Amino acid sequence: MTDFNRTVAALMSALIITTVLIFLMPVLLRFSAPAKRDKLGEAVQLADYRKPPPPPPKKEEMKKEVKPKEQVQPKLKSFMPKMNLDTSGLASAPFQFDLGLSTGGEGGVGLSLSAGIFDESRVDAKPVALFRTKPVYPSAAMAKNITGKVRFKMLVDADGMVKTVEILDAQPQGIFEEATIQAVQQWRFQPAKVKGTPVACWCQSSIKYELDMD
Repeated sequence: MTDFNRTVAALMSALIITTVLIFLMPVLLRFSAPAKRDKLGEAVQLADYRKPPPPPPKKEEMKKEVKPKEQVQPKLKSFMPKMNLDTSGLASAPFQFDLGLSTGGEGGVGLSLSAGIFDESRVDAKPVALFRTKPVYPSAAMAKNITGKVRFKMLVDADGMVKTVEILDAQPQGIFEEATIQAVQQWRFQPAKVKGTPVACWCQSSIKYELDMD
């Protein structure tokens, strides 16, 4: 075989091999592509199942604890109701009207002229206070620093008990009257006397309500 023939044979072989490779390339690519897609799908699948990173911790708002306001109780001011015993006369003769003290039942107690009710100006000895409880200062008046004065008359019976209390004047009105009546009804006296005999007697007095700021 001459050199020319060898060259021709080599070229023919190369051409055949090249042609075969050209036809085989699509087949090879077809078999190799699914593998790549599988790997890509696997990668995507792994990416889907990958847990997202935890969110950054939020700063919790510090809720300020609202402490309930302490109820400050107002400091009660000490007080000393001043009691001024005003014993001015009421009339020149015994009272001649129904005192309204009868209970109306069996064994009831009734007072009339026959019981010897006198004005203090008509007795030989006026009632003498043995016990005088202080009135309770109304809380509403104390809170507002209200002071005042109440004038009243009371009937002291022959046993030294206060039978009835009537308000003559109150400044201011509607504040101290009830406290005055409740206190005066507990007072006790040595009864008035006429010729040495204890008698019932009307007398006047007043209570001055003042707050001791000390």
